[in-house]
Amino acid sequence: SDEEKYDEYFSAMDRIGVPDELLEVWAAAEAKLLRPLPAPVASDAPGNIPRRAREICLIAMQNILGQSGVDSQAWFDGTAIFDAYLRTGRSSVRELPLLSAAMVRMLWKEEKNHQERGIAFDFTRLPAAFAASLIGEGFSEALDSSVVMSGNKEELKAELDLIEMKFLCSLSWRVNLPSLAKWTKAFFRRLSVAVQPQQETQVAKLWEYSMWHVWKLTLCALPGADFPPQRLARGLVVFMSWHSRIMP
Repeated sequence: SDEEKYDEYFSAMDRIGVPDELLEVWAAAEAKLLRPLPAPVASDAPGNIPRRAREICLIAMQNILGQSGVDSQAWFDGTAIFDAYLRTGRSSVRELPLLSAAMVRMLWKEEKNHQERGIAFDFTRLPAAFAASLIGEGFSEALDSSVVMSGNKEELKAELDLIEMKFLCSLSWRVNLPSLAKWTKAFFRRLSVAVQPQQETQVAKLWEYSMWHVWKLTLCALPGADFPPQRLARGLVVFMSWHSRIMP
């Protein structure tokens, strides 16, 4: 059964002695993050952010980050922060254009290469771009923000500053969240030191394939207490390893 495969996999890791101290720290942080929050709010229930609206913003966010040269892994980190804020229930479709733009700006500022090269970026044009993506999919509420539609750069900059502060305060200034991508990467690192040398190339290919599944899971589902990122990552790594016959 799947449970037996799961137990066999991690029992082998323990026998080999692959360290998991970092994983324990992340597990504690994840439990603290998810425990006080309600069920996932990115759903089609009244009063919640529709799943499709969230997905539209995340895809647009990924495209913008890719075009601006930000590391692709940054999107997973940003999604973890974005979702953590959505779970607080303090947002609406009307606010998504500004929330998404503020998230892109936070990730951009984290990218040291851009700061070192002095590359500039006009973030005030992003809210309208996110609004257009949402409106194109039928979410007319994105038009309701007078700040977004005004195009006033000073007002938009002030609003982005305010939202960035909301992000940080809602997370108690914790921006290095244990995302599904980070959990999966950590489990693969444990696997890579436990397999035979001749399997290393196969593990590397398995990692690349698994990251596609991580992207799909991240895009389609906002994690909650019932299915935290750690649990999803464990299941994915065990499933991929078992069916590829790469077991420690």
